[in-house]
Amino acid sequence: NSAQLGIFAPEEIIAGLQAGRFHASDLAWRDGMPAWTPLGDWPEFRASIPYIPPSATVAPGEVAPAPSVTTLPWEISKSLASAYASFVALVRNPASVLASARLEFFPTLQLVWIILLAASIFSIIGGILHAEALAQAMRTAGDQMVTAAHKILGPLSEVFAKVAEYFTNTKAKGPGEVVLQVLLMVAASPLYHLLMGLLQWLGLRLLGLSGVKSCKTPELGRTVIAGMLGRTLMVAFACLATLLPPESVAFQSATFILYVVGAFLYCRIMGAALRVNPWLVFGSAVLLYVLATCCCGCGIGAVVGLTLSR
Repeated sequence: NSAQLGIFAPEEIIAGLQAGRFHASDLAWRDGMPAWTPLGDWPEFRASIPYIPPSATVAPGEVAPAPSVTTLPWEISKSLASAYASFVALVRNPASVLASARLEFFPTLQLVWIILLAASIFSIIGGILHAEALAQAMRTAGDQMVTAAHKILGPLSEVFAKVAEYFTNTKAKGPGEVVLQVLLMVAASPLYHLLMGLLQWLGLRLLGLSGVKSCKTPELGRTVIAGMLGRTLMVAFACLATLLPPESVAFQSATFILYVVGAFLYCRIMGAALRVNPWLVFGSAVLLYVLATCCCGCGIGAVVGLTLSR
């Protein structure tokens, strides 16, 4: 309101932003600057600006908090350079760019597609180099499914048999087929990641119902979109393993290591976006996996029991 608040050290400004004493829209100036500039435009203060969800309500008589200024490069400008800068920042220090990121659906989806397209180059190269080995791996899986189908009673065995037949008849794909298949997977995979983000939200809610305060009210939209972004980076790392021959020890070892690294990064991204401990993200995923395994196991057991009883 055109009132000068005083002169402050950078540490005081950071503490004031975190406490709500200062806002991103407050103007600041120091020697050498041509004009007063909002604190949200100062690079050294962006990471200290708290994220304010759109659903935040203001009690009667209170002043509405100033909107946060994003520090995610992709949300500041749309370019390949900003997409690369966002990827590097998400890998190195996700908390610095996600604490105040808006994480809107369509802009984040665009970033996800760019990252997946870049990572798909490794999958395309690996698919072309190891086309025959990949086809043989599919045929081997089909033979195993045929054996399993003979042990299943009822109509379920017919389904297994048809899927097994598709696998056993797999032929090596040409370069054009490999490129088309990879691009289709890139286009469709965000939908899968969105579904997994919804499950992640359910896992956090279960922890909240169990008494974990920081997980009681996770924002659904933000959780789903952050989950999509985190799983995209997991896939991007895993694509490096496709350069190795399938079914080799090197491929299996690299896949395991890369997925562990990707899972660690995923938990950090989710924790930074939701402001919860990354270990809680990991714990909620494990909890949901255990519950899903138990439920699916009971369901399959019931189906098998009914089939055998007939």
